[in-house]
Amino acid sequence: MENKKKVDGYKNIYSYTFENKQYYLYRLKIYNIIDTEIVKDKKGNRFTNIDKLVIYGSKEKDRLKREAELKKKGTLPLPTEYSNKTLNEFWEECQKDDYIAKKAPSTMKKYESVYRNHIKDYEVKKPFSNEKTTFGNLVFAEITVSDIE
Repeated sequence: MENKKKVDGYKNIYSYTFENKQYYLYRLKIYNIIDTEIVKDKKGNRFTNIDKLVIYGSKEKDRLKREAELKKKGTLPLPTEYSNKTLNEFWEECQKDDYIAKKAPSTMKKYESVYRNHIKDYEVKKPFSNEKTTFGNLVFAEITVSDIE
């Protein structure tokens, strides 16, 4: 959708061309938690009528705002607040977070599996000193792209 253009008179509505037809989308940014574009309705149809998009987008905005507020209450601190802490310390904070604790048991098992196999017990060389350590013991600020690879 490189060809999207802001529609005059509407704050969050843009027009774009797809397969030689003009359509509209509703752009939403909520609390820097949700950043999305509503392009299709629940039936999967693209919007050709601005009025229908405004009504649909307003309802969807209210729903997403409630979702964002719930996420905001349980949002973990930004990674910059952990720049001098290790990945293991970050994992411990995640365990205490209410939003994450409410995840489905299968999701939590996946999180724990990723942590155990790729962070806690995964050996890497420390940057600059080349001594071996586990990935979980690395400090956020010291992690390099080669560590992640």
